Amino acid sequence: MLANHVKAMTFARGFLLTDRAAEMPVPGWIEAQIGQLHLWHDPRTPLWTTQSGERWIAVLGHFVDVRRPSAQEPDILAACAGLERTALLTETDHWSGRFVLIFGDTVSSEIAPDAIGSRPVYYALSTPFVAGSHAALVADVAGAAPNAEIAARLSRRVMYGLPGDFTPWRDIHVLTPNQTLDTATRKISRFWPRKEIGEVSVQEAASRVAAIMTTTMNGLANRPCPLVFSLTAGLDSRITLAASREQAKALTCFTYSNGNHHLVDMYFAKSAALKLGLKHKALDTNVRVPAKSREEFESVMSRISPRPHFPRGSYAYTLNFPQNALHIRSSGGEIARSFFRDPDKCFVPESIEPLVKAWGGDLADRDVDIAAFEAWAERAQYWRVTEVDLLDVFHWEHRMGTWLSELCLESDIAFDTHVMFSCRALLEAFLSAPLDKRRKNAVFHAAIQKMWPGFMALPINGETVFWR
Repeated sequence: MLANHVKAMTFARGFLLTDRAAEMPVPGWIEAQIGQLHLWHDPRTPLWTTQSGERWIAVLGHFVDVRRPSAQEPDILAACAGLERTALLTETDHWSGRFVLIFGDTVSSEIAPDAIGSRPVYYALSTPFVAGSHAALVADVAGAAPNAEIAARLSRRVMYGLPGDFTPWRDIHVLTPNQTLDTATRKISRFWPRKEIGEVSVQEAASRVAAIMTTTMNGLANRPCPLVFSLTAGLDSRITLAASREQAKALTCFTYSNGNHHLVDMYFAKSAALKLGLKHKALDTNVRVPAKSREEFESVMSRISPRPHFPRGSYAYTLNFPQNALHIRSSGGEIARSFFRDPDKCFVPESIEPLVKAWGGDLADRDVDIAAFEAWAERAQYWRVTEVDLLDVFHWEHRMGTWLSELCLESDIAFDTHVMFSCRALLEAFLSAPLDKRRKNAVFHAAIQKMWPGFMALPINGETVFWR
């Protein structure tokens, strides 16, 4: 059994949801009854609830309504009280945040992650029902056996997330974005896309994007927590900073510092901070964990994410920022600009094999990977999607829902995270532009110009961008 302080660090900001009473999984967690379900959660992850008649709604985490940035979570949720299932899920299209939605009535209940799964939901297919924030936690409570075939994939170097929705434990899966899980039957239901996203001009798409991102930043500034922002020389970071024009003075910006690896980022960040009057610091990710604590720290990080992504960064966060800070990340922009359509992967998905190729991993020994993706595609009803490009959906739901979600979990030992692109309304606005224009980043360029005129004059990734 993990020591109490190690468990608290391992499952920081986490939760456990079951259909029957259970022992406190982590010392200090709060217990709550949600409909017929029993919930335990870290007190640093707030719980918001509302009920109207037999219908109830609970949300774990933080969120902003991009149409009403001044509204706080209780007000946003109160406006949803009594909504039937489809209306409620449609309403969450306009929520930007890192949260888990749980809702139901006296007969049934369902659970869903935020738009890109930045606060993940892992669940057990077995009985009794167990779901939670970390695969290891769910496996512990469910008594799941290791899945050696999937665990063997952890040694691969080029891979974003494990294959399909699998984890290193048998019958423990991750719920990918845009789907709900029935807590009684374990049936997954896809609720997005609901209709085709109509194509609009670059300027129209950029106007929608600019409005949503600006109100998101304004909404975050209304929250009672310090805002820290990871600033790089890249385009995703640039559009987030442009959206913060009205709130830039409230941000503490930082840039990863790791020898020569981040020189372009650091040069831009220092120049921009000086030019724009931003608070900025270099975050040294070369600082090593003290020898006496290193083994314990590495053990914790491997339990948080079986395939650690950036543990040095997580340790650096703990040394430089308060626990109540909110880290604004610009991850997820790859979906908006169809980053994945490089010459080797520009295809129309028609079978599992090309999806596995797009995912990564070794070229040899594909049988396990193919079987895992086939199982996920069936559960997630992936091939039924006709309204949105399947390659965009794949990288939205799989890469973000399995890779980025674990990256966010790793930093939970230090602070909470807000992923700027975790909003369906925002991603729909990006995807509404013509594909060839998205590939050229035209919506990003136009939206940045609308939010912070002249900001495009600063180099992006070390290069001056000429745009129209």
